Amino acid sequence: MKTTVSDYVFSRVAAEGVKDIFMVSGGGIMFLCEALGKNKELKYWCNYNEQACAIAAEAYSRTTENIGVCLVTTGPGSTNALSGVAGAWVDSIPLLVISGQVRTGVLADYKTQRQVGPQEINIIPMAKPVTKYAITVMDPLSIRYELEKALYLAQNGRPGPAWINIPLDIQSSLIETDELVGYVPSSNLCPSLINTDISKVIEQLYKATRPVIIGGSGIILAHARKTFQSIVHRTEIPTLLTMSAMDLLDENDPLFQGRLGPAGQRRANFALQNADLVLGLGASLSISSLGFAQGVAPHAYKILVNIDAGDLDKKNISIDHKVLTDVDTFMKKLMAEINTAKIKISHCWKKTCTMWKEKYPPSLPHQLRQKCCVDMFSFSEELSQQMDKTDILVGGNSHDGGLIQFQNHKFKSQQRSLINFCYGAMGWDLPALVGACVASPNRRSILTTGDGSIMFNIHELLFLGFHKCNAKIFISNNDGYMGIIKTQDRFFKGNYVAATKKSGVANPNFKALAKAFGLKYIFLENNEQIREAISKIFSDTEPWICEIKTSQNQQYFKVGSYQKEDGSLASRSLEDMTPLLPPEEIEENMNIFN
Repeated sequence: MKTTVSDYVFSRVAAEGVKDIFMVSGGGIMFLCEALGKNKELKYWCNYNEQACAIAAEAYSRTTENIGVCLVTTGPGSTNALSGVAGAWVDSIPLLVISGQVRTGVLADYKTQRQVGPQEINIIPMAKPVTKYAITVMDPLSIRYELEKALYLAQNGRPGPAWINIPLDIQSSLIETDELVGYVPSSNLCPSLINTDISKVIEQLYKATRPVIIGGSGIILAHARKTFQSIVHRTEIPTLLTMSAMDLLDENDPLFQGRLGPAGQRRANFALQNADLVLGLGASLSISSLGFAQGVAPHAYKILVNIDAGDLDKKNISIDHKVLTDVDTFMKKLMAEINTAKIKISHCWKKTCTMWKEKYPPSLPHQLRQKCCVDMFSFSEELSQQMDKTDILVGGNSHDGGLIQFQNHKFKSQQRSLINFCYGAMGWDLPALVGACVASPNRRSILTTGDGSIMFNIHELLFLGFHKCNAKIFISNNDGYMGIIKTQDRFFKGNYVAATKKSGVANPNFKALAKAFGLKYIFLENNEQIREAISKIFSDTEPWICEIKTSQNQQYFKVGSYQKEDGSLASRSLEDMTPLLPPEEIEENMNIFN
């Protein structure tokens, strides 16, 4: 059958199960735009910056657990998308970027020339460090091979982005589909599980009396939620979750011990630091997850199961047994071979874990909460209470807007969380909300973010207003960048630079912005208004902005760093979170099993 390269591209993408594509149109993709517009199986969605396209496609992938796709033009359109692609790369999200390029006849010789065609840029060398595969298609007959290779690599092994760059004359070329050669993988990207690995893990599980499981985002990427939950419930081992996988267990699950890490929960960190066995499943245990603290799980035999050999070699933590394989394969094999009757978890360990959960909830003590404005822990508790079990929670990269909500949120079994915790780009929030709304139009999508982060892609409010998305946006307004404020307080005695209104960072009139972009608006200025405001916002399916007056003195849980006398930086250990506990209380919790 004869067709154009552009028509073939989108018919093949649709065959992958993709329903939606995010795009910004441009002259460098004019044939691709035309083909996408007439494809009956795909719907295109127009963002207002290519970075937003890539982030929306990433969030779409996270929500659907299928590949996300975006279409961007040549030159600045492609370079704009790179930042969004980098976030998907770090978090291993399957993503396909299709970009345009000038005609092959005018492509520059990049060894000696910077540019020949209009808006031309040599994008592929820029994309390669943050993609699993990136290629410019120079032969129309290679389109099937290159596209299938990109789709396969993006979704298999450790997932990640792929990039296909298609010059204008290639886009419009006629091809005979029967003549196209497909891609056949030369090897399985999932390393085979060695039986001795399972045996060693089972041996250590039988020996342990104070084990914990750590569940990471690799479980989600492997489509193994149910398998993971089965492992937890069959072994009855207290379980910690990373911030990137915080929706794997219901808050009320008796085996859920909390979210670990420097921005996690005290109850989880106490369990980790006292464990005698740590079984990491699909977790990278990176610095983003564990911080710079020394002495992580100092008494534990540490096992890490990961599909990426590079992620098994850690600089921040010593791993005793490394299992290089797909986490779903590992968990199924473990369930088939383990005799749970031989797991001898100490009664004292179970009792102590329960004590930590009760004594150290993720909520801030009331005496430390803000009274002059809205306290974000009081807000997050009420939001968590009123959210439906099918809602999607999107987190902005802000301390009081995003971090506190995820520290304190009580997840229900079908709720989903979206956060790009490791890359942490400001401005990730609104495009991610767009992706969630498109992926699940019948679910309510809720964003908690800060006045700083939301400004970086503020234009995506127009998307939400124009399409009347069921999106609820809660903006913590503390007149500045809270993370920078805290850092400059701690290290520079409050000498603020580019952090507050007085030091150069201003906020817009959010009420006027809401009106301009077609969203409803409400202002929240004290704790007494929280319940009624959320109830009002949740009473309809219209898009809303709720501006929340918060304080730069808002406290939250964190493992902080400090400056030593020689000027070097040091981090506290994971159990020593702020607000700080008395030293004798820390010591008591760390000596229970000595």
